Amino acid sequence: MPAGVCFFEGCVPALNYINGATTKDMTQYFNFMNWDIEDSGGTSYTYGQVLSTAGKYTVKVTYISKSITSPTVDFTVEEGVVEDGAEGKGFTTVSTADSEKYAIGQYDNVGALGQGKFPTIGTHKLLVVPVQFANAGMNIFSDNDVSVLNSAYFGDASSTGWQSLASYYDTSSYGKLTLEGTVIAPFTYTMDAYTFEKSGDPNAVGIANAAIVYAKGLGYNMADYDSNGDGFVDGLELIYKTSRPDKGNGGADVWWDFTTITSNTPNVNDPVAYRYFWSLYKSITDSYYTPNIDCHTLIHESGHMMGLNDYYSYNSDEGPAGCVDMMDMNVGDHDAYSKFMYGWVAPKVIDGSSSNFTLTLNSFTDTGDCALLRNTVTDPWNGTPYDEYLMLQYYTPTGLNAKDSTGYPEWSQATSSAGSGSPYGHAGTYEKAGLQVFHVDNRLAAAMGAYTGTATSPTIATKKYAYVDTPSNVDTFNDDGTYVSASSQIASNSLKYAGYIDDNGALKQSSANAKAWQSSIRELTAMPAGGATSFLNSTYYANMGSQKVLLGTSAFGEDSGDYTNTIMEGLFPDGALWNDGSALNWNFSVSAQTASSVTIHFVEL
Repeated sequence: MPAGVCFFEGCVPALNYINGATTKDMTQYFNFMNWDIEDSGGTSYTYGQVLSTAGKYTVKVTYISKSITSPTVDFTVEEGVVEDGAEGKGFTTVSTADSEKYAIGQYDNVGALGQGKFPTIGTHKLLVVPVQFANAGMNIFSDNDVSVLNSAYFGDASSTGWQSLASYYDTSSYGKLTLEGTVIAPFTYTMDAYTFEKSGDPNAVGIANAAIVYAKGLGYNMADYDSNGDGFVDGLELIYKTSRPDKGNGGADVWWDFTTITSNTPNVNDPVAYRYFWSLYKSITDSYYTPNIDCHTLIHESGHMMGLNDYYSYNSDEGPAGCVDMMDMNVGDHDAYSKFMYGWVAPKVIDGSSSNFTLTLNSFTDTGDCALLRNTVTDPWNGTPYDEYLMLQYYTPTGLNAKDSTGYPEWSQATSSAGSGSPYGHAGTYEKAGLQVFHVDNRLAAAMGAYTGTATSPTIATKKYAYVDTPSNVDTFNDDGTYVSASSQIASNSLKYAGYIDDNGALKQSSANAKAWQSSIRELTAMPAGGATSFLNSTYYANMGSQKVLLGTSAFGEDSGDYTNTIMEGLFPDGALWNDGSALNWNFSVSAQTASSVTIHFVEL
């Protein structure tokens, strides 16, 4: 077998238990077997661990519950010819044009809240409206408060305790997104806060619409805030003050931070409110920093404005994405999958043009370097962010990760139920560098079948759902009487909202009646080193920022640098098989690591 693969996938052993005339294949019965592997120097390995050194090895298989002779077999690991990966020799880099072509804003039924997403590429304006209530007393916006909002939204990083919204997204997008805009004069809503709370407007839709009317009355042209011309104001951000208790302290649901939508229809001549952000002023100014401006929540919610989902689970019984991400626990940078959907990065796609090669990735947060991997033979990648694949990025505690790498105060200052220490582990981004691996499953679904009538006035005759490789934002009615609907995202990191397509082509939500693999489909899953299920249980918080989650070397505090199907099978619902039924035909491992780059050895099985 070649160096760089694990014993079980490189040798593909077969183990038979023979009892008289009965023979039983026991190869897959791992719970009943010990596979002890040693090299010629006596170093021990697990059956799923990558064997990176050429030489003679011995494997001994013990049937745990039976007093029988344990078979021992010798095998050889050969060095192989390892190529230095390059374009066309191991990988192909996605073009910038294709990365931007499939950005999430192109598709109304993908991501958070559907249509009306804030654009992710170019220079675009936000309309920021400070909202106060009638009879507000002390809860009014002073000139200084408005100045604080200007710094929080559009200031330099140095004018805040960390980053402003504009400086964060300029950095995170590698200069592809420039946020401009206006913090207008404070808007006083006609109701007092208590009356509004009881008015049956739990999402502040009425205020969103009234704020647009108010802004136009001040002379602002809403067309200036609709850069994509879709008839909706791109980004309406409502920052409010109130003396009412917030949701976190037993108050009404409306007194919180959220992004939502109105039911308005677009008006290209006079753009209207649709997607908007509603947030407490004190979410920015109840800060752990000096100066007293903290934009973490503002940045997270703006991720929803641009279309990203939450990556934490609303069930609160697991944390599949691993906590360390802006759309998860509000810390650090966005991950490579998110930036790929935004059109900001162009991954190196492992394409099978070399079967044994190394690839060096530089710091992801600093450079946007990342790699995409799935089966390269039986079902290659479909060329879009909307597929099932692994995304690899080299995390470093630099750039947008640096501030939170010592522990973000909101989490690090929390106390456990025992009263000592934080229940959130390291409570921030990772302190040291390491390879992050994410499993993505954002395959898009579409309805398809036959119709009667005309393409302009169709009547659906039959309908089944299927996954589609080419995303579409429109319903297509063909001349032959068939149709395909616009594509929709059905994956979610909250399993009670996750969809799946059953064997009959019906679109359903995950439930106890679903097959095990169908009820376990998540949009974004962290793949911790060693295959640990650290984040798929209710104690996941304790592993936040743990260095042992990352793949790498012991010099950086990591326990393992190997990724094999055998190691990771516990993180997939059907062993080594992925949700789409494919199996990865690669092993990879960290072969070298520095503070700013990692070299990964890929070997095809």
